[in-house]
Amino acid sequence: MKDKELRKLIGSRVKQRRLELNLTQPYVAEKMGVTASTILRYENGSIDNTKKMVLEGLSEALHVSVEWL
Repeated sequence: MKDKELRKLIGSRVKQRRLELNLTQPYVAEKMGVTASTILRYENGSIDNTKKMVLEGLSEALHVSVEWL
């Protein structure tokens, strides 16, 4: 799987889970210490450097494992 495809897949899963939990982008952003626009960029797959630390923060905020993302 190419990096761009992987970013899109992770982003769609982040958005799916956020919506399942009825969480807003600003809420998730606050939990991670980033801006809501950063969460939007993660969700649409436009951030190139999705590091392990970011995935851990997203998984914690969304109550899923890093592997699920």
